[in-house]
Order: sequence, then C-alpha cells, then structure tokens
Amino acid sequence: MWNATSDTIESDGTPHNLVFVWVNDMTTPLSPGACIDNINIVPAEGCAKPSDISIAAQDEKVTIAWKGNADSYDIRYRIITSDEWHEQNGLTSNSVTVDGMGEGVYDVYVRANCGTEHSVWVSHSQFVFYAGTRCIDFLDLNDSNCYIGTFEQPKQRHLAVDSGYRSMYSRHTIHYNQNEYDPRTDYRLKTVPEGEIASVRLGNWNWGHQGEAIRYKYHVDATTSAILLLQYAVVLENPDGHGVDEQPRFTLNIVEDDGTPEGKPIEKGCGEADFFAGFNTEDWNVVQPQGDADAKVLWKDWTTVGINLADYDGKDLIIELTTYDCGQQTHYGYAYFTLNCSGGQLTGLSCGEDQKSGFQAPEGFNYRWYLKDDPTKETITTERTMEIDASDTRTYVCEVIQPTNPDCFYTLEAVATPRWPLSGAVYQIKAEDCTNRVEFTNTSSIILVDPATGDTTYTDEQCESTLWDFGDGTQSAETSPVHIYEKGGQYTVTLTSGIAGDKCQDTWQFTLDLPKLETQRDTTHAVSCYGVPYKDENGTLRYTTGVYSDTITDETTGCIHIHTLDFVMYDKNTREISDTACTDDLPYVFNGKEYNESCTFTDTLKDSHGCDSIVTVNLLVNTSLDISFDTDIWACADDSAVLIAYEVQSGIASSYSVTFTDNDASAMNVENGKPEDEHIEIGLPEGILPGTYAADITFDNADCGDATSRVQIHINYPDSIVVQRWNDVLGVRNSGYNGGYEFAAFQWYKDGQKLEGENGPNLYEEDGLDQGAQYTVLLTRADDGVEAYTCAFIPETFADIEDKPTVTFHSGTVSVKSETGCSLRVWSAAGVLMGEYTVGAGTAEIPMSAPAGVYIIETVTNDGTREIQKIIINN
Repeated sequence: MWNATSDTIESDGTPHNLVFVWVNDMTTPLSPGACIDNINIVPAEGCAKPSDISIAAQDEKVTIAWKGNADSYDIRYRIITSDEWHEQNGLTSNSVTVDGMGEGVYDVYVRANCGTEHSVWVSHSQFVFYAGTRCIDFLDLNDSNCYIGTFEQPKQRHLAVDSGYRSMYSRHTIHYNQNEYDPRTDYRLKTVPEGEIASVRLGNWNWGHQGEAIRYKYHVDATTSAILLLQYAVVLENPDGHGVDEQPRFTLNIVEDDGTPEGKPIEKGCGEADFFAGFNTEDWNVVQPQGDADAKVLWKDWTTVGINLADYDGKDLIIELTTYDCGQQTHYGYAYFTLNCSGGQLTGLSCGEDQKSGFQAPEGFNYRWYLKDDPTKETITTERTMEIDASDTRTYVCEVIQPTNPDCFYTLEAVATPRWPLSGAVYQIKAEDCTNRVEFTNTSSIILVDPATGDTTYTDEQCESTLWDFGDGTQSAETSPVHIYEKGGQYTVTLTSGIAGDKCQDTWQFTLDLPKLETQRDTTHAVSCYGVPYKDENGTLRYTTGVYSDTITDETTGCIHIHTLDFVMYDKNTREISDTACTDDLPYVFNGKEYNESCTFTDTLKDSHGCDSIVTVNLLVNTSLDISFDTDIWACADDSAVLIAYEVQSGIASSYSVTFTDNDASAMNVENGKPEDEHIEIGLPEGILPGTYAADITFDNADCGDATSRVQIHINYPDSIVVQRWNDVLGVRNSGYNGGYEFAAFQWYKDGQKLEGENGPNLYEEDGLDQGAQYTVLLTRADDGVEAYTCAFIPETFADIEDKPTVTFHSGTVSVKSETGCSLRVWSAAGVLMGEYTVGAGTAEIPMSAPAGVYIIETVTNDGTREIQKIIINN
C-alpha cells in the first residue's frame, strides 16, 4: 500500500500546494523522481539535501552525524539484522545518538526540512562495532598495530592496508557479511564464523612474496580473561617442489611484553602455533584450482584454540598473528580469525530436579576427566562435557589441554549441586530526543539448592540465556539492553532467564508507566484583505501571503513544538482569466450566471472573508466532436487495405488512431492517421489470417476530448479460394492451392441465405449455378477452429471443355484414362466421401457400386494438377 502524508488542508476556498513523501511500507523512503500512480515525487526547490552522513561508535553508543543548514531534519535508521526501523522527526541538530541497538551494519536515511518543504532522502550504510568492549579489540586495525613486509621480513614497517573486504589487495581488513563464502575454497568456507559479527582477514590471494602481521596488547585478568580463545580459518596454496621453509603459512605467537621489540616468549611454547602448507596440514580440505596443476589450495575450516594464560595474571602480553606467501613469489597464504577470552571455568549443564548432572569445560581445548580420589587417575572421558548421576557427590577433575601443545594444560574440579535460575532486573527511564529511553540492568543469577537440606546458596554466576519481551511487540536477547519506546503508555515487560539450554527457566514481570512524548504540530489558517495586515501570536504584522513556521525544543524531553501560520493576503485588484468550455457542457456557469457562447464578461466576487475581487472572464466555447461511422466492417484478405467511411457531424478531428485488441493483429495498428476524404484507412499485411478482429478507433480533438468507438473488422477469405468446375459445380480449393489452409467444416450460402445440407467442400446445383447470384462459404479452420466467410463468388457460363484425366462410367465401373498416374476421390452431391483410389498411367477400371445420383470425381495427377468432374449414375 502506498501512503501519503501532508499538512492539513482545509476547505476555505483557497488552493494549497501538496508535498508528498512516499515510503515503501512505511520503512524505506523511495528515491526522488519515482513515479507512483502518475504522482511524480520531486524534491522541494531551495531545500538542500543533507550530505556527508557518518556513523561513529563510542562507549556502546552510536552517533549518526551529517552536514547541512536546514531548519530541521527527519531520520530513519535500523541495524540490518533487525526489521525494526526507528524514526525521529524535526531534529534541529545535525546529529543523533542512539544506543541499545548493538553492533553490525547500520542503514540510515536523512532528509532536510525547510518550513513545509522537504529535501530528498539521503541514505548511508556502515559497519559499526564497539571499541573497548572486548577483552581484545581485534577489530581495531590501524597503522600502529598492523605491519606489512616480505616473506623474509613480514614486519618491515607499520601500515594498515585496507581497501575493503572485497579487494584482493587488502592485507588487513574486516569481513562482516554474514552470508559471504570464500570463493577459493569452492565457496565452502564462511568468512565470518557462527556467533560472531565479523572476522579479520590477514593477507590476501595476491601473489608477490608478501608477508603481513597484526599485534595486539592483552592484559590478563585471571578471573575474567584467563583463557585466550583464537578462532581461525586458513587458506594456503600448496605448491609442489617447495621446501617447508618456502611454503605459505600462518603463525600465532604470544609473548610477554617486557619492553623489548620482540618480547619474552611464554614458557613451554604454549603461545606458539605454526601451520605450513603440506607439512602439518594433513587433515585440511583440498581444492585443485583450474589451470594450475602444480598447486593445490589447502584450507582449514573454523577451529577454536584455547590458551591458558592464568599464570600471567596482571601482566601485559602481546599476541602476534602473521601470514606468509610462498618464498618463490608465486603462491599465496592468508587467514581469517577472531579473538575472545573467557574465565576458563567449568559450566554446569544440568539444573533443577534432573536425575543427571553434567559439566562442560571451556571451549577450544582437549580434555581428560578423572576422579580426584583415584590414585591411578584413570581417564573417564576425553569429551568436553561429562555427565554423572545427580546423587553422585564425589569430586571430579578435568585436565584442560591446549590442542597445539599437550604440555600446556591446567586442571578444574567439579562437584554436582542442583542449579536453578533466578530472574531479576532494575531499570531507569530517561526522556531523550522525544522518546522514552529505558535502561534495563539484568540482576538475574544462578542459585544452588541442596537436595538434602533445601538450603539455598546465591551465587554471582550469570544465567546462560536471557530473553526480554518489552511489551511493544519487540524482543531482545541482550543481557542488559537499552530500549527506545516511541510512544508513551503502560507496557508489561517480561524477563525470562534460562540455564542448561533453557531446560530450567525463571520469568519475572513488571509494568512500565511511560509518559506520552511526541512532536506537537498545530497550524493556524488566516486571511486578510489587501492593505489590512494580520498580527500573529508573536505580535508580528504579516502583509504578504506565505507559510511561516516557529520551532521550539523542550530541553527536558527533547520534543519539539512546530507552529505553522498559513496566511493568505487577498488582493482587491481586478483579475483577468481565460477559460474554455465545450458545446456538450453548456451552459457555462460563473457566479450563478449562465453563458452559452464565446464572450467576455466581468463579475464581482465576495469571498467568505468579505474581500471583493473584480474578475474579467474571456470565455471561449469550442465545438465538441461528434463523428459517426459503421462499426461492423467486412473486407477480403487479398485487399490491400480496409477503408471505413465516417461523417463528422460537429467539431474537428485532428488525427485518428486504430488499436487492435489482439496483439497478433498489432501490425494493423494505426498511429497519428490523418483524416482525409472522410475515410479511415487500415493497411492489411500480406498473409493475414481471415477472421474477426476487434479494434478501438479514436479520433483526437484537442479542444473537447477524444471520441472512441469499438469496431469489428471481418476479414474474409479471397474469392479465389473458390473455383468453378462446371456451370453447376463450385469447389473450395485444397491446401495446395488455397494458401495452405486445411478446413474442418464447410457451409455454403447463396445471396446471404444458408443452403441447407450443403456442408461439403463442393457445391452441386442440379439446375445449374445462378449466374447472377453471389455464393459464399463459411469455412472452419482445422488448426484453430476459427470461422470465416469467403468473399462473394459470382459464377460465369463456360463452354464444355474436355478435362484430363478423362473419367467415364459404364457397367458398374468408373473408367479413368490418364497420361500420368493420379489419385482419385469420389464424393456424393451432398459432400460425402464415397471412396479414395490410386491409379497409374493409362486406363484403369475402378469398381463403383453406388445408388443412382450425381457424383463428383476429384482427380489429382502426380504433378499436382487437380481436376473436378461430375458423373451421373443411372441404375
């Protein structure tokens, strides 16, 4: 549905200009100039559109800014992963700050308001992430932490090379398209892993002996970030004949920041990983590129590696990732990665009254579980999760082992206790930009309930899942979201917290009572007669017609009050206007008086405001077009054109057009035909199919409107399709001689009268053909069933001429004498086929057993000559 919005239009006798803004389902503004139902959307003149839209994020808030100097601005924005559009109107600043929408790609539309006029909508899209909110800011790529160089020296100099994630020349870039797949892996590797908003690509697929690196500083807090989680996916060409030192590769190196350029290596090599194409990539996927038999592409799907850094609590580390092309300049290597961290603790998988209790170790490691009191430390399982009976109170130990180095591990202990979620939250309401901004703080946690004593222990452990229902039709899974309520009123908010895959959930509800915040608009319509000024509410005297607006912003709520004065100053001077009327619309009525012919007259008008206006009207009466012509037209298919006579009763026709309703007949359409000799000419294309065609004939009249009539044009077969055999026989030519038509039915007419029973291809008149009559046949085509008449055939009187082949009848046989072979068909006078025969050259006797009567003999010789003769059988 298309919706239009405009200022209020009152019926005060004064014309108003309407400015419409069209939007698609009230979400995306349409581009200016789009034509919807003949309404052309044109930007208002003199209202410059905003420019240089930018989006910046800081402290988990997003600021949208633009340039311009309009009275106010309207803005619509959303994050691309949501269908919810946010709208703010009448902003008097050149920026707006929003929060609670999260990270991702933002779509923004901004337009300028100049009084009651608007500019076009200007759009902008940009990927946004919150800097400083992760334990490692791995999306922050800049010249200080990015390096470029060669295979031998990948850190030759500081420089971030980023031409966008689509470019093969980018060496440090961010991929954020959730549906993008790497083409060099046959589109099997996603460039962004599940659960992440983006990844960093280090390196590219451009050859050139290149190397590049990124270094991140990482402060270890053993309670929240003891475990570094590296997710990586690697794409390496594997050329034949290269040694391990010359292969493309991807490396990870974690060192202690001791003030030296390279740093101090972590003990036991726990902070190192090195992947060489073809040497320690045995389980990787393989792609063979077309046209390069000497090199395969090895790629590793997204893999998570955890590294325990708890021993470095309180220290600063440097995380360095490096990619290398091959050492011989002709093969590439690059990698995608994300960096996160966790506390490295066990997670309970069971809850409530489960008969089983389960534990899950931190992601990204290898694992070994055993009983703490077992002196042999026999392995129970090597899976990440372990399940025991809820009644089992023994202590279990999990060795968490680094996948890239089995010597790097640490241990965790677990004892089963039933766990329950407990939901809770507090909130704060703020008025901002004329909306209610509610900041929710989630206080939900996990409680432990001893099954034997019923004692409850309250923990600081957060619930695993959160679902907010804001009561306005929207939801959020953020832990502590900020939600914008566009309208005031009461809302029931529901917080659902869950653990163990939402097997145990707890729900808490509360009611928000929000004030009504909105932009206030009012319009005053005022008029005055010439020389009498109007005093507005500010005491300003208005002498000229115009629309005047005042905008006031409430500093507390951010809402604006827009007051508009729509003022019209009426002129007492006389006005002269010209008008036209058509004879069909007479009488012409002006100020209650009637006029029936062209004339000039003067009248005095007094409007509802008491202002006089002397109006001189120059009236021109034009003659309406009245034209007549026959709407049922007949023509022959071999005519060059159809001529339709017409008669103009009144008015002037400047041109005419003929439009056929059937697309197959469009070749007969006429455009801008010139009326001449009082007839319409429609050219008939060669080979037109006989039948009935409908067309609209329109005569153009610039003064009083066009005249259109529907006509039926019947195209008959040419009379040449009928052949006279003798003075008493007519026949329809077969497909070899009639233009290729096959007919399924025949009906003969004489002078327009149907000849009953004459429905065969031949007509026999026992007393001879009427030489002055017009004979026609209604033919039904076999392929499409269309019926059409032939044009009238008028028979002639012929002297007897001997035909060849010669057919005679005697002694119950038909004797055929022919110089060449021929085929023969025998028809009754009623058009019934009595028999078909084939004879050779010479004379042939064909048995003929038939009742007395007249018969038609049709012979076709081998050279295609067709003859029809008549015989009479007398028994």
